[in-house]
This record gives sequence, C-alpha cells and structure tokens, in this order.
Amino acid sequence: KEWFSELGDIIDSYPGLTIILSHTGMTSVENVRKLINSYPKVLFNIKLVANPMKWSNLEPVNTKKLKKGLYEDWARLFEEHPERFMLGSDYKFGRKHHGKATDYDKLLGSYRKVLGSLRADVAEQIAYKNAIRIFKF
Repeated sequence: KEWFSELGDIIDSYPGLTIILSHTGMTSVENVRKLINSYPKVLFNIKLVANPMKWSNLEPVNTKKLKKGLYEDWARLFEEHPERFMLGSDYKFGRKHHGKATDYDKLLGSYRKVLGSLRADVAEQIAYKNAIRIFKF
C-alpha cells in the first residue's frame, strides 16, 4: 500500500495518462495482480535479470538460469493479462562495458528463450504488439 498509495491519485488527476511501471513494479505477483484489477490503464514492463538472487526484497520474473524460463506464477499472470505487459531492458547503449550491438542481440535471444515458455500469441503480444499499440508505431 505504501509504495502504490498515490497511484490512484495520479490516475484520477490525469485520466488520459498511460502509466508503465518498470520491472513489473518491482513487486510480487500478488501485488501486480491487485494493481491490474484496480487500475485498468496501468501497464508493466518486464526485465530479465541475470542473477535474480541479487534482487533483495524484489521479485524477478525469471529463474536464475535464463534458459529455464519464467517463474510459474509470473507466467500464469502474463498469460492471464498479456495486454498489460511489455519488454524492458535497462540496456545502456554506448557504455564501455555494456552497450555493444552484439550484447544487445544476446539479450534479445534471452528474451526469446524466456518468452518461448509462453503461448505464442502471448509471447508476441508482450514482445512487440503491446508496444506498437501503446506507442502507436
């Protein structure tokens, strides 16, 4: 409640605003489900984490080994509400140790593996169709 208590006020004050919470709001599946049910216009991006154990007090969506896929509770939520999620990366282009095109290709390959554990229509919606809809490409 503490972290998202002002979300309703923001939405009420700016009814046309689209809000995208990064990293699934850095919270649990249960909290994201509550947010989905309470705020129909709030969306979430997902970020894969190479070592989820380093996320103290946060709930990453993927298992420790990226190729093993998503945690089951997150996968179920994505399949229940595919229109509410999209990819996010925090990719830092141009950084000395992070930002090469080949590294970005590798990251996208990880997303493909993880999304491959979902139904194809859900994976496509999260991978790019929601971004097209929201950003009107």
